[in-house]
Amino acid sequence: MTEIKKTLAILKARRSEVTLLVGLNVLFILSNKLMFTTETKPAPLQHLISYIFVLLMGIILTILTIGFQRTVYLEGDRQQSPMVLLKTGKRFFWRMFGLGLVWLPVYFILAWLTFSVIKGSGADFIQSAQSFPLLYQFCFTVPTLILLKPLLLLPVIIIVWDCKVIESFKHLKNYRIFDAKELLLLFLILTICNFAWTLLPNPDEVKTILPFLLIMVTYLLIYFISLMVVVTAVRFAASVDLASDEGLASSDSENLHENPEKDLKE
Repeated sequence: MTEIKKTLAILKARRSEVTLLVGLNVLFILSNKLMFTTETKPAPLQHLISYIFVLLMGIILTILTIGFQRTVYLEGDRQQSPMVLLKTGKRFFWRMFGLGLVWLPVYFILAWLTFSVIKGSGADFIQSAQSFPLLYQFCFTVPTLILLKPLLLLPVIIIVWDCKVIESFKHLKNYRIFDAKELLLLFLILTICNFAWTLLPNPDEVKTILPFLLIMVTYLLIYFISLMVVVTAVRFAASVDLASDEGLASSDSENLHENPEKDLKE
């Protein structure tokens, strides 16, 4: 459990940033609940403003998370300000967006194929998801397992080695996912927690405070474990030397190893 202990040490040392990310996630969830589950239908302009607000919050949270991952590679357990996380993360945002455009269609096609095999091609996916949430979760777990290596490593390869999306696929061959046993253990725990999440009441249907608090605590636990997964993945990606890989320019490799803090000053 050495790698897990090191990951926990980093998260503990950078607890102010972890608290910020957790707090923004809670605000993001509450914003969705308050804005889009009201009993009265909002005016079109109000609805549009709500969507823009939630979208911007999601983008900021994504950039902060990317910046956190990058600074874990560059600075380890040294605390960074939110502005540093934003400046560091924004240069990777569109690459992450492009990566999503590449693998998300494949991911959803595999999920739909899994559903079709189980329920038949004539069944309604959304309706079945609402009626059988465990089946819904299973249909998304299967493609996650099929795409496990690229899902876990492609984003952190881009973040750690500061490479383009297409180059990250080339670098993927240098990694053996089963060498990262503790990363896989954390991911297994995360998968189990996601299945447990489906057994809880739907947050949109909860009317009392105690069930909602239970849901939020469970969500925060899942989010913290996901942070452990990405930090461990970053450390694993950085443990493999790609300097000799032909897909990484030698000058870029030298900059990464000799002057990594340059990234934080831009």
